Amino acid sequence: PNVSDAYTINGFPGPLYNCSNKGTYRLKVKPGKTYLLRLINAALNDELFFSIANHTLVIVEADATYVKPFTSETIIIGP
Repeated sequence: PNVSDAYTINGFPGPLYNCSNKGTYRLKVKPGKTYLLRLINAALNDELFFSIANHTLVIVEADATYVKPFTSETIIIGP
């Protein structure tokens, strides 16, 4: 199967890229504030692992269904 070699975040390339775009996506955040992220894997054959360095994620929804909040260091997002 084909393997993706480029991932995007809000249309910007991820940290490993070889394209004409000069910058990667950056989100300015304030300490102590909570942010809700909507993560989508639009790949055909690839699972994506997602984490934020030195942070714990609180999962509140999965596959369009609210869930009892739980924490995780890393999540896997299936196609």
